[in-house]
Amino acid sequence: MTTFVSMTCNLWGGHHLDARVPALRSLFEVRPPDLLSVQELTPRLRELIDAALPGHRRVDDPFPGWSTQSNLWWRDDLFTPEEHGAEDVGIRAEHARLFWVRLRTRATSEPVDAAFAGSDTPPGSRDASFAGSDTPPGREGPHPTGGHRQTRSLGATDASLGPDDVAFAGSDTPPGREGPHPTGGHRQTRAFVYATAHLTWPGHPQERADDVSPRVGQARNIVAALDRLAGDGPCIFTADVNDYARPLWVLREAGFADAFAALGRSSPITHPVVPLPGPGTGPRPGWAAPEPVAKAIDWQFHRGPLRPRCAEVVEFFHEGVAPSDHKPVVVTYTLEKP
Repeated sequence: MTTFVSMTCNLWGGHHLDARVPALRSLFEVRPPDLLSVQELTPRLRELIDAALPGHRRVDDPFPGWSTQSNLWWRDDLFTPEEHGAEDVGIRAEHARLFWVRLRTRATSEPVDAAFAGSDTPPGSRDASFAGSDTPPGREGPHPTGGHRQTRSLGATDASLGPDDVAFAGSDTPPGREGPHPTGGHRQTRAFVYATAHLTWPGHPQERADDVSPRVGQARNIVAALDRLAGDGPCIFTADVNDYARPLWVLREAGFADAFAALGRSSPITHPVVPLPGPGTGPRPGWAAPEPVAKAIDWQFHRGPLRPRCAEVVEFFHEGVAPSDHKPVVVTYTLEKP
């Protein structure tokens, strides 16, 4: 079994970012998660997180959404990446996708795939076959669903292998088995899918014009994509759902449980944080009044052999300033044995 901490946070883009940088940096330094998913990312925020979490890696992909919408970070000493992708699920924002990565728990020191950012380690010998090509290792072009998909660069026929077989091509070692454990037995690792999305804001002009929520259809598309990517295997899906009901029902009907419900409780409010930097004109200029509706819209869902141990909506301020207008959601999971 492997136990780890996952954090998801809507970073609020570039809003009042200069005022929030110290709080964001402090959040990740004081409470560094093992896994991190974010929404409303910007290139500057991505650089900030890279610097604050030097022991982590993230997806490094030319698709713009990985720097302007979302990305996924993981502790390099705990997980190794196998593939990643960005699936078009109908979210009404430029480059918005269901962003995902397939990770495998590490049991021993392993070489790190140079296709993922966060390390100065040069590509290993497995990249030599791509010398002289402009195509990055493991990139076989657009995925049939319209997203991008990447596999480890281990040979010309690797892309035809299943996700659990790629790292073991040409070996008699079964997936997840990497040899003797220091105690004298064998230790198995396990792959799982870690994904995030930011469903469309209810104030989108099209929704205001037709009074039809797109989030139900987006949730169904997300379920279909995760069914294909993870099947019955372990999967964590994090999101700013921008809704309180029907998209959540779609996920639950598909077998996903939110961490709070799995622990026998309901989620605390995740948005908005009060106070926030803003154009307020009251007795404390520069601080915004609260929005009229307090709500829980940021979630972590799981399916398969994952067990939440505890879940928290994080109250965090640094010198009186919050990192974002959304509160981070943190869950401790145990990935159970195959």
